[in-house]
Amino acid sequence: SPQRVADAEDVVVVAFEKFLRYSQAGRFPRLDDRFDLWQVLLLVTDQVVIDQRRSLSAAKRGGFVTHSLTGAGGRTDESGSTWQPESPEPTPEFVVAASEQCGRLLSLLDGVELRRIALGKVHGLTNEEIAEQEQLSLRSVERKLNIIRKTWSLELGR
Repeated sequence: SPQRVADAEDVVVVAFEKFLRYSQAGRFPRLDDRFDLWQVLLLVTDQVVIDQRRSLSAAKRGGFVTHSLTGAGGRTDESGSTWQPESPEPTPEFVVAASEQCGRLLSLLDGVELRRIALGKVHGLTNEEIAEQEQLSLRSVERKLNIIRKTWSLELGR
């Protein structure tokens, strides 16, 4: 979208504000670890971007903009928020992009065991559950998870 209207930082600020408001209202009952947190943050950010694109598209067509990136106007709920996710499910485009990225990251891992451990984490298994499933010690699983994190961090430039 045009940078003069809103940039990536604007999206992040609005998404984080909405995340905080909704978490205080108890809308996210399962935030057990950082992986749950990332899933929720991605969903909220994705919805803010979708709302921004719709708003810009409606403005270009001369239509009435029901809500803006900053939340003026639009739908409201019991918490006074003007933003609500349309669906708890991600968009098809988001699913395809995430799937391609996951496949690419998994292909960077050496060996089937590292891939299974990574997939176990993605599916929400604890380190103890992965150790039992893979018949490894807890320390081995933790060490292999560190290898996975380092590999992916190098690839993603973080």
